[in-house]
Amino acid sequence: MKLLDLLTMIFLAIGLVLAIATYVLTKRNILVPMMYPRVFGIGALIFAFVSMMTSSILLRSSSEFLKYTLENTFWSGLLGIVSYISGRILERRQQNK
Repeated sequence: MKLLDLLTMIFLAIGLVLAIATYVLTKRNILVPMMYPRVFGIGALIFAFVSMMTSSILLRSSSEFLKYTLENTFWSGLLGIVSYISGRILERRQQNK
């Protein structure tokens, strides 16, 4: 098993635990619908940035540090925006019920 495969499995497991925790919080009404966009957007952004930076630091050379930092910031920002929008859609659906 390569290091990339191991990192993928670790981050998949962490992501699944976070997704299950978010699901449980939303079903028990602990997480109010007004907070969905912020929780989903910021949570996805931080998780994506940390996981991408960890794998980049471990797998790429240090001479490309600036390049992959900017690249990971861009992609995690896009993922955060998409997650924020999906949280906004869920919030509106919850309010319409």
